[in-house]
Amino acid sequence: MNDIKMTEPIQRAVAWIDETRRDHPERSLVSLLAEAGMRFNLGPNDGRFLERFFQSGGSSEIREESESP
Repeated sequence: MNDIKMTEPIQRAVAWIDETRRDHPERSLVSLLAEAGMRFNLGPNDGRFLERFFQSGGSSEIREESESP
């Protein structure tokens, strides 16, 4: 997961997905990832990163830890 740096658009997408999952738990991760890709203009590698990130239990609370070198 360390092959892509948590850029600002990815950080914003993580925060948006976290918030949306809390507000709308019925929404699937697949649909949220697709929408986040469009909303934040993410590329395919960014989308794969987000998918792995959330499948491994990631959330915005650990976002800052991912940024450290």
